[in-house]
Amino acid sequence: MQLETIFHLQEMTNREYLEDQDTEEPDDFIISLTAQITRRDEEMAPFVAPVKRNYIFGGICSIAANASIRVLADLRSINLFGVQQICRNSIALEQALAVIPSIDSESVQLRLDRVRTYYELLNMPFEASQLALLAFIAEHEHLFTAKEYGYLLKVKVPGREVPPDAQRRVSAVLSR
Repeated sequence: MQLETIFHLQEMTNREYLEDQDTEEPDDFIISLTAQITRRDEEMAPFVAPVKRNYIFGGICSIAANASIRVLADLRSINLFGVQQICRNSIALEQALAVIPSIDSESVQLRLDRVRTYYELLNMPFEASQLALLAFIAEHEHLFTAKEYGYLLKVKVPGREVPPDAQRRVSAVLSR
Protein backbone atom coordinates (compact mmCIF):
# COMPACT_ATOMS: atom_id res chain seq x y z
CA MET A 1 0.00 0.00 0.00
CA GLN A 2 2.89 2.34 0.68
CA LEU A 3 4.29 1.73 -2.79
CA GLU A 4 0.89 2.30 -4.34
CA THR A 5 0.62 5.56 -2.40
CA ILE A 6 3.97 6.69 -3.81
CA PHE A 7 2.89 5.59 -7.28
CA HIS A 8 -0.27 7.70 -7.14
CA LEU A 9 1.35 10.72 -5.50
CA GLN A 10 4.15 10.93 -8.04
CA GLU A 11 1.50 12.39 -10.32
CA MET A 12 1.84 15.61 -8.32
CA THR A 13 5.20 16.25 -10.00
CA ASN A 14 3.63 15.90 -13.46
CA ARG A 15 0.87 18.36 -12.74
CA GLU A 16 0.78 22.13 -13.05
CA TYR A 17 -0.68 23.84 -10.02
CA LEU A 18 -1.46 27.09 -11.79
CA GLU A 19 -5.23 26.76 -11.80
CA ASP A 20 -7.36 29.47 -13.37
CA GLN A 21 -10.41 28.51 -11.32
CA ASP A 22 -11.24 26.78 -8.08
CA THR A 23 -12.31 23.16 -8.40
CA GLU A 24 -14.48 21.31 -5.94
CA GLU A 25 -12.97 17.85 -6.36
CA PRO A 26 -9.58 16.40 -5.47
CA ASP A 27 -7.23 15.42 -8.29
CA ASP A 28 -8.02 12.20 -10.17
CA PHE A 29 -4.97 10.41 -8.77
CA ILE A 30 -6.17 11.14 -5.22
CA ILE A 31 -9.68 9.93 -6.04
CA SER A 32 -8.15 6.74 -7.43
CA LEU A 33 -5.90 6.25 -4.39
CA THR A 34 -8.67 6.87 -1.85
CA ALA A 35 -11.02 4.52 -3.71
CA GLN A 36 -8.33 1.85 -3.71
CA ILE A 37 -7.67 2.30 0.01
CA THR A 38 -11.38 2.05 0.82
CA ARG A 39 -11.92 -0.94 -1.43
CA ARG A 40 -8.93 -2.84 -0.04
CA ASP A 41 -9.95 -2.15 3.54
CA GLU A 42 -13.49 -3.36 2.89
CA GLU A 43 -12.21 -6.52 1.20
CA MET A 44 -9.77 -7.30 4.01
CA ALA A 45 -11.96 -6.42 6.98
CA PRO A 46 -13.70 -9.81 7.34
CA PHE A 47 -10.45 -11.76 7.05
CA VAL A 48 -7.64 -9.65 8.51
CA ALA A 49 -7.37 -8.62 12.16
CA PRO A 50 -7.43 -4.86 12.89
CA VAL A 51 -3.83 -4.83 14.12
CA LYS A 52 -2.69 -6.35 10.83
CA ARG A 53 -4.82 -3.90 8.85
CA ASN A 54 -3.16 -1.11 10.82
CA TYR A 55 0.19 -2.53 9.68
CA ILE A 56 -1.00 -2.62 6.07
CA PHE A 57 -2.51 0.87 5.98
CA GLY A 58 -0.68 2.62 8.83
CA GLY A 59 2.29 3.97 6.90
CA ILE A 60 0.23 5.49 4.09
CA CYS A 61 -0.32 8.77 5.90
CA SER A 62 3.36 9.39 6.65
CA ILE A 63 4.34 8.50 3.10
CA ALA A 64 1.65 10.78 1.65
CA ALA A 65 2.52 13.69 3.95
CA ASN A 66 6.25 13.48 3.26
CA ALA A 67 5.75 13.05 -0.49
CA SER A 68 3.35 16.00 -0.63
CA ILE A 69 5.85 18.26 1.10
CA ARG A 70 8.83 17.05 -0.92
CA VAL A 71 7.05 17.62 -4.23
CA LEU A 72 7.31 21.37 -3.69
CA ALA A 73 11.02 21.10 -4.50
CA ASP A 74 10.05 19.94 -8.02
CA LEU A 75 7.34 22.53 -8.64
CA ARG A 76 8.37 25.65 -10.51
CA SER A 77 5.31 27.66 -9.61
CA ILE A 78 1.98 27.40 -7.84
CA ASN A 79 -0.89 29.82 -7.33
CA LEU A 80 -3.65 30.22 -4.75
CA PHE A 81 -5.95 27.75 -6.51
CA GLY A 82 -3.09 25.25 -6.73
CA VAL A 83 -2.51 25.54 -2.99
CA GLN A 84 -6.23 25.00 -2.41
CA GLN A 85 -6.14 21.94 -4.68
CA ILE A 86 -3.28 20.35 -2.74
CA CYS A 87 -5.10 21.08 0.53
CA ARG A 88 -8.26 19.52 -0.93
CA ASN A 89 -6.23 16.44 -1.89
CA SER A 90 -4.90 16.06 1.64
CA ILE A 91 -8.41 16.41 3.09
CA ALA A 92 -9.71 13.68 0.77
CA LEU A 93 -6.87 11.38 1.81
CA GLU A 94 -7.47 12.19 5.47
CA GLN A 95 -11.16 11.32 5.12
CA ALA A 96 -10.37 8.00 3.42
CA LEU A 97 -7.87 7.00 6.11
CA ALA A 98 -9.99 8.22 9.03
CA VAL A 99 -12.76 5.71 8.31
CA ILE A 100 -10.41 2.75 8.67
CA PRO A 101 -11.06 1.69 12.26
CA SER A 102 -7.57 0.34 12.91
CA ILE A 103 -5.84 3.63 12.02
CA ASP A 104 -5.36 6.39 14.59
CA SER A 105 -7.35 9.18 12.97
CA GLU A 106 -5.78 11.81 15.25
CA SER A 107 -2.27 11.05 13.98
CA VAL A 108 -3.58 11.06 10.41
CA GLN A 109 -5.08 14.48 10.99
CA LEU A 110 -1.86 15.85 12.53
CA ARG A 111 0.31 14.65 9.66
CA LEU A 112 -1.98 15.95 6.94
CA ASP A 113 -2.60 19.22 8.80
CA ARG A 114 1.17 19.68 8.55
CA VAL A 115 0.90 19.39 4.75
CA ARG A 116 -1.90 21.95 4.63
CA THR A 117 0.02 24.33 6.91
CA TYR A 118 3.09 23.99 4.69
CA TYR A 119 1.28 24.86 1.49
CA GLU A 120 -0.76 27.62 3.11
CA LEU A 121 2.53 29.34 3.97
CA LEU A 122 2.88 29.95 0.23
CA ASN A 123 -0.09 32.31 0.43
CA MET A 124 1.78 34.46 2.94
CA PRO A 125 3.59 37.22 1.04
CA PHE A 126 7.19 37.34 2.19
CA GLU A 127 7.99 41.03 1.88
CA ALA A 128 4.64 42.47 2.92
CA SER A 129 4.37 40.26 5.97
CA GLN A 130 7.91 39.01 6.32
CA LEU A 131 7.64 39.57 10.04
CA ALA A 132 4.63 37.25 10.14
CA LEU A 133 6.40 34.55 8.11
CA LEU A 134 9.63 34.90 10.04
CA ALA A 135 7.65 34.87 13.30
CA PHE A 136 5.91 31.68 12.19
CA ILE A 137 9.26 30.10 11.39
CA ALA A 138 10.68 31.20 14.74
CA GLU A 139 7.69 29.75 16.60
CA HIS A 140 7.61 26.54 14.54
CA GLU A 141 11.26 26.08 13.63
CA HIS A 142 11.07 22.30 14.09
CA LEU A 143 7.79 21.84 12.21
CA PHE A 144 9.70 21.80 8.91
CA THR A 145 13.34 21.36 8.02
CA ALA A 146 15.52 24.24 6.85
CA LYS A 147 15.45 22.72 3.37
CA GLU A 148 11.62 22.61 3.40
CA TYR A 149 11.46 26.25 4.47
CA GLY A 150 13.90 27.00 1.64
CA TYR A 151 11.62 25.35 -0.93
CA LEU A 152 8.84 27.69 0.19
CA LEU A 153 11.02 30.60 -0.90
CA LYS A 154 12.18 29.09 -4.19
CA VAL A 155 8.82 28.22 -5.73
CA LYS A 156 7.29 31.03 -7.74
CA VAL A 157 3.89 32.24 -6.54
CA PRO A 158 2.21 34.83 -8.78
CA GLY A 159 2.04 38.16 -6.97
CA ARG A 160 4.55 37.21 -4.27
CA GLU A 161 7.89 38.97 -4.22
CA VAL A 162 10.71 37.21 -2.43
CA PRO A 163 13.74 39.41 -1.75
CA PRO A 164 17.19 38.09 -2.67
CA ASP A 165 18.22 37.84 0.98
CA ALA A 166 15.11 35.92 2.09
CA GLN A 167 16.98 32.62 2.43
CA ARG A 168 19.61 34.30 4.59
CA ARG A 169 16.92 35.80 6.84
CA VAL A 170 15.18 32.45 7.24
CA SER A 171 18.52 30.75 7.99
CA ALA A 172 19.25 33.41 10.62
CA VAL A 173 15.91 32.71 12.33
CA LEU A 174 16.49 28.95 12.24
CA SER A 175 20.03 29.23 13.65
CA ARG A 176 18.95 31.07 16.80
